Amino acid sequence: MFTVYASRLEMDSMAEGVLELPATAYELRDLMDKLRLKGSTPLLLEVSDYHGHTYLTGVLPEEMELFELNRLAERIAEFSRQDDTVLEVLVQVEKEKQGVPIPLPELLDLALSTDCCHVMEDVVDDEALGRFYVENDFPVIPKGLHKVLYDMLDYEAIGRKARLEEGGVFTPRGYVMQHAELRRDYSSGPKAGPPEAPDYIIRVEVGSRNQAEEGKTAWLTLPAPEDAVREAYRRIGCSRGEECACISIESAAPQIHAGLRGFTDGLGLLNGLAGRLSELERQGKLPQYKAVLEAAGCDSLYDAAQLAERQQEYILDSKVSSPSDAAKAELRFYMQKDAAALLEPHVNLYAYGKAVMKRDNAQMTAYGLLLREDRQPILSPSREPRQQMEMG
Repeated sequence: MFTVYASRLEMDSMAEGVLELPATAYELRDLMDKLRLKGSTPLLLEVSDYHGHTYLTGVLPEEMELFELNRLAERIAEFSRQDDTVLEVLVQVEKEKQGVPIPLPELLDLALSTDCCHVMEDVVDDEALGRFYVENDFPVIPKGLHKVLYDMLDYEAIGRKARLEEGGVFTPRGYVMQHAELRRDYSSGPKAGPPEAPDYIIRVEVGSRNQAEEGKTAWLTLPAPEDAVREAYRRIGCSRGEECACISIESAAPQIHAGLRGFTDGLGLLNGLAGRLSELERQGKLPQYKAVLEAAGCDSLYDAAQLAERQQEYILDSKVSSPSDAAKAELRFYMQKDAAALLEPHVNLYAYGKAVMKRDNAQMTAYGLLLREDRQPILSPSREPRQQMEMG
């Protein structure tokens, strides 16, 4: 529903990320890794695309909580066409009452209140409203009025009177009228917080390649025992892994999703990778693994599985988010901190940092500065020279 650019508010940090909302728990946690979030680190959030919900342009506050914004996006993603019409009207009414911006908790309450309003589609002016009420026997004219007199009625005046009494609003998609008190569930309740880690590392939807079984799918959480994998195959009508296809995936490492395209060898490799990702998460090395996938340009599940087994070859410095940061770290490695701070204003830190990165074959990733222990270039296994692959 929203495309969001997020960055930390600290002046010396260049940690940033872009995310499509609503996001899954792992997608949110991945953004937190990119931003190096600890506790209540303040963020700058900018919505760059409302994906059709343009009535929210200029309405959102400058200071927003990421997790509250995600909850709003989750609610809007569930909307019917009528729900979206109602929220547009409620937002417009709120803007007229108190102006903008509208605090996120109040917007969430409005989004939860769409069932408190009724939409009459295609009723877009007073005359159409008057005719609708008269033809559907609403109490807007005296009872027992002779049918001959109906052609003499001022339908526009009837509709206007009803609209003013009800406080209804016309939209291009119909007439909206509130029939119940709006909710205050969210503004009076607890705020949304950081997502808990899901109880799985990888969750995959599989389907059959057999046209006769087309449409049958099953979700499986990985890592899983072999009998659970076989049961998933059975539910979709497959006798072996090569007959199934991976349709969609959620995981702790979103970078592996690209490698799933065209993957046809069943779940064995993916299940083994899930087990390794569980170990990396326990060791706190999941951000480093994601940085390696990014730096290596990994687009193969086979390469992703090999790289998961080779994390001891890499070093990630999550405190470094720019070439200038890399230069400062280099100076402070060779000099006393006070001496380095005295020198820094007189050095082209960006150029020096780029030179240091080139020397070490290091790459700046969304998770920090990444380099190999042996200072060799960071490549996917399938792109490494054969001799290097054999040595690795």
